[in-house]
Amino acid sequence: MSFDPAAGEQVGASVGLSYTSVDGARLNRTAEQPKSFDAARNAAHDTWRDELNRMRVAGGTTADQRTYYSSLYRSLLHPSIGSDVDGSYCGFDDQVHRSSDTYYQMLSRWDTYRAQNQLVALLHPDKAADMTKSVLKIYQEGGWVPAGRWPVVRRTR
Repeated sequence: MSFDPAAGEQVGASVGLSYTSVDGARLNRTAEQPKSFDAARNAAHDTWRDELNRMRVAGGTTADQRTYYSSLYRSLLHPSIGSDVDGSYCGFDDQVHRSSDTYYQMLSRWDTYRAQNQLVALLHPDKAADMTKSVLKIYQEGGWVPAGRWPVVRRTR
């Protein structure tokens, strides 16, 4: 693909990701793609602002508050959603499954369970329930409970 930037025309691109299939990526792109870069940037900004405002702190120094909000932000990055918008996900048995619950992946080691999972349960009880169901699905489909073993996309379709 090539284009002439001197012509002054805009070039746009959209991306769809899926752990299950190319068709899943197309479906995700259609469902999730904002109309513009500015819309995507504003949506991301608003989402993180709302997340970080779920727990407000006062007092301490500006550096202390920056450390707190930076840590809160990082603690909410994972687990991440591993299912497509239609509920499809790649299980630990290398098969595509479908779930009515959001399937989460990148579950951290169990040693973080004592801290991060309680925070997620406090801030998002519905997400915490789906994360627990995801752990059970990993056990049912893979025969083990994740203890520091993150999934790696093994399927290619």
